[in-house]
Amino acid sequence: MPFNIALSGLNAASKDLEVTANNIANTATTGFKGSRAQFAELFNAAGPNLSSSQTGSGVRLTNVAQQFTAGSVETTNNSLDFAISGEGFFTLRDGKGYSYTRAGAFLKDQDGYVTNANGQRLQVFPPAANGSFDNSTMTDLQLLTSQNAAKATSSVQMSLNLPSDAVAPATAFDPVNDPTSFNQSTPFTAYDSLGATHTGVVYFVKDAAANVWNANLYVDGTSTGASQQLTFNSASIRFDDDSLTNKVLDYVGKQQGMSGKDIANQAKAIVPFGMAQLNNPELTAQVTAAVSAYLDDPKSLEISAEPEQPVPFALIMAGAMSNPADLTKTLAVSVTANED
Repeated sequence: MPFNIALSGLNAASKDLEVTANNIANTATTGFKGSRAQFAELFNAAGPNLSSSQTGSGVRLTNVAQQFTAGSVETTNNSLDFAISGEGFFTLRDGKGYSYTRAGAFLKDQDGYVTNANGQRLQVFPPAANGSFDNSTMTDLQLLTSQNAAKATSSVQMSLNLPSDAVAPATAFDPVNDPTSFNQSTPFTAYDSLGATHTGVVYFVKDAAANVWNANLYVDGTSTGASQQLTFNSASIRFDDDSLTNKVLDYVGKQQGMSGKDIANQAKAIVPFGMAQLNNPELTAQVTAAVSAYLDDPKSLEISAEPEQPVPFALIMAGAMSNPADLTKTLAVSVTANED
């Protein structure tokens, strides 16, 4: 019996060495997850027959547990080498079905499909018509190598912040020969129907009138027409809650010896009084209803401004200085909650 006990120990030690050797052998294997040998002591008796003086009968291997700890991410020269930060797996598919792996060493086959070394194709969510992705199904990832048809530039969007203390230039506008004839310039690249590139520049000139700017568009050094006044069309800001609001309410309530629901009710009561200063009953009603709905069931909160007609920035600036309360009406500001 003592010989068998000692032999079980040797067998267990051998298994432990095998697991360790396998971990060492796979240190360069992409996506490899190390393992750990787990053992259990053996007894000849069990249950009520096991006394405090019972000696063990050896040891045996119970499990080789894989360790799913995140490894280090390395930089390679292959643009199709991927790594997952955190939890998750790459989904692969072949003729036998789906499989999952953490190994992100991929390549492109002759048909443009992204595959691993075994020919299994990487799966992705297909694009939807609205510009998002259809996460109800998966498809093979295929990279198109053919040249896309040229598409002419039809519009350009810019985010601008012009200085309020700018001074109108003293000379007539002449961007080619006189760089002092404009205040600011913003370049961009445009494409024609054949795919050729063209350099566009928008020159901004401060007008002598207060809070008025003129925008002049040049393409390849040639003016495209008379200067255009800057206008505001629309804008929106959306906040999507991810369980943060209730946590904040609970935290604030705890600091004041109240519940999060009590804090929310206080906020609902304060909003109408704060909005009354804008002298816009319709917007006050919208904000009050939106805030109340959001605090009852925090999902999303969106503020948007969509006037029926474009509003010149000069009018906006003048309104901000003379009667800020009317800006919400001029810009048709609205507030909604929990809308998809």
